[in-house]
This record gives sequence, structure tokens and C-alpha cells, in this order.
Amino acid sequence: MNTRKRTLLSDERGAMFAETLVMVPLLIVLWILSTFLARGNSIDHDAVEDSRYCAWRYAVDECEGGPARNCSISGPTEVPGPEFDGAARGALTIMASTLRFLAAEWMRPHGRVFTTTTTGTLSRPFGWGSIDVETHHTWMCQTPEGIWTPELVWLGTCAEKGLVYCP
Repeated sequence: MNTRKRTLLSDERGAMFAETLVMVPLLIVLWILSTFLARGNSIDHDAVEDSRYCAWRYAVDECEGGPARNCSISGPTEVPGPEFDGAARGALTIMASTLRFLAAEWMRPHGRVFTTTTTGTLSRPFGWGSIDVETHHTWMCQTPEGIWTPELVWLGTCAEKGLVYCP
């Protein structure tokens, strides 16, 4: 009679046991990393949302109130016309040369700007410390309306350009 020695790893149950020993720790590590990434995404999303809300709330209060929620505010500082024109890639200069009666209005300071900062903390898996999450938003304060209404701009354009279809 031919008897063959069977070892634990050579039969089906042994192979399944060996695969389980490899796969279970691997799946546990993948699960921990996926929950870490999900928590990181959630904390980052919350920080962005808080920073946007804080900036919106401060702008609505015409930059007079205090910061909302857990954010800090730097500013407000004045935004000069040339800097605003640079951000608009020269559009204000083109418009000022086209409609000269509005040139002084476009080159004056265009309001106040401020930056909100919100922070959060994400714990690393396996107890390896934490990661700081920081979000910044830069907004302009609401300003009172200027003297130029759409009707006044229309009439000024008609007067300067001498358009035939104007009143």
C-alpha cells in the first residue's frame, strides 16, 4: 500500500489556512487605510466648508463683525485699482480708455479684502501622530453701492461716444 505523508500545507484545508493567514492581515490594513482616507476627506471638506462660511459671514457683515465658527481672519486691507486691474488682466485699463468718464471710478481702491483660515486635525493610523489640515479663502468685503447706476453709465456712454440711438 502506497501511503503518502500529508502535511498541513499540502492538503486543501492547509492551503486555505495559509491563504487566510496572508489575506486577513492584508484586508485589515486596507480597511484601516480606507477609513483613514475617508476621515481625511471628511475633515478637509469640513475645514473648507467652515472657511467659506466664515468668509461669507464676515463679508455680509461688511467686515465689521467678528469671525464665525472656528476660523481666524487676517485683514481687511484695501485693494488698489492697479492691483485689481492686474487681476483682471488689464480689462479695467481697456474699459477706462474706452469710457473715459469712468476711469477715475475704476482706478480708485475697489474695496477691502480679507483672508479666512480654518484648521483641522487628522489622526494618522496606527498611532503615528496627526496631520494638520489648513484652508484659506480670500474674499472682498461688501461695500456700499457707488454713484454709478446702470442708467447713469448708459447715459454717460451715450454722451461720450455720441451714439445716434441714445436719448
